[in-house]
Amino acid sequence: KPANEVVVVGHAYAPGGAPVETLQARLTMAEVDRSFWVSGPRRRRPDGSLGRPLARGRFPLGWDRAEQTPDNPSGVARDAAFGPSLEPADGGPGPLSPAHPPRAKLGPTDVSSDRVLDHQLDPTRFCSAPEPQRRSAPFGTGEALSLLNLHPEIPVLHTRLPSSGLRLLVDGQPRPIRADTLFVDTDRRILTLTYRAQVRADAAPALALELVEDEVARADVTISSAPAGRAFDSAARRVAGDEVLG
Repeated sequence: KPANEVVVVGHAYAPGGAPVETLQARLTMAEVDRSFWVSGPRRRRPDGSLGRPLARGRFPLGWDRAEQTPDNPSGVARDAAFGPSLEPADGGPGPLSPAHPPRAKLGPTDVSSDRVLDHQLDPTRFCSAPEPQRRSAPFGTGEALSLLNLHPEIPVLHTRLPSSGLRLLVDGQPRPIRADTLFVDTDRRILTLTYRAQVRADAAPALALELVEDEVARADVTISSAPAGRAFDSAARRVAGDEVLG
């Protein structure tokens, strides 16, 4: 993938669970700074205008809650009974499916087919995050992450990626590997950091993953103006090359 990405799925949450009509959510991590507004359901009046939002304690973040556009055909149509509840109109913070127009126009949908080799495939085709959530720099160990209204119990959450990383060994020799995708699941309270490497498989090499540090790192978590409760669990564990906070 030509870019490193942050993807968010789940819901935005009103502070303390108290229902509100509208809410701002925000994700900040180095050069990625994405804000969006969510609202409760708004019934469409006969003249096409939208009524006042119904208060809610949590708000879905899916692309189907944003306004329908050529780049977001799964969004809310202009003649729907209820209006869109997610802004901006360019969609939410979740992943784009391979069939989504901004991705589909970059190459064939079935990238597993051998016929892909006969096409001019734009590498950006493999990026699933919305463009504002992509970055050029790889994820660094101990890098800071801030979430606003993206946790069920903690309105403002400041945390860090673990200070340890992974090392790939191919036939006993170190090979390049990088963390290129951070997946944030607000409902399950899990952060997943995916590492990626390229290795020739025709020679059936011996592969191994090692922790750069001997002990599993602990992530620092800071809670601002939040009630007591379980945050994103800070113990880092790695499974099949993925790093999971949870």
